[in-house]
Amino acid sequence: MCKKLPENYEKALEKWEKMTITSDPMFGMVMQNKEICLELINRALPHLKATQIVQLTTQKDINVVASRRVRYDVYVQDEDGNIIVVEMQVADRQNLPYRLRYCQEQIDHGLLLPGKDYHDLMIFSRPYRGWELIVNLSLN
Repeated sequence: MCKKLPENYEKALEKWEKMTITSDPMFGMVMQNKEICLELINRALPHLKATQIVQLTTQKDINVVASRRVRYDVYVQDEDGNIIVVEMQVADRQNLPYRLRYCQEQIDHGLLLPGKDYHDLMIFSRPYRGWELIVNLSLN
């Protein structure tokens, strides 16, 4: 097993060097940095003026009984209780509006309580250099 270590190391290093921000592991590692994540959120949603991230989870699973499971790349809650979901979408599967709708519904399911206004819900999507940065926002 020790003889394979250099070979495995070389393969891992080669794979690592080919990664870009659009690679899922790299995107997750970069977005775990709260300062970087906050900067991205404020550039994408400048009107939000978020100053602090209270909760940050990468690869957050949402499981609802008898429904399709959802996994968010980055799930953030800011100091005002706003929920922001940041997704990296590289492949164009011709289903983005439907996927956005479904993912947003999963977020809003527990957030849009009786008496809350539908205007508190928003979806933002911005194409960027061949990939799509999707920011879902549910205002508190």
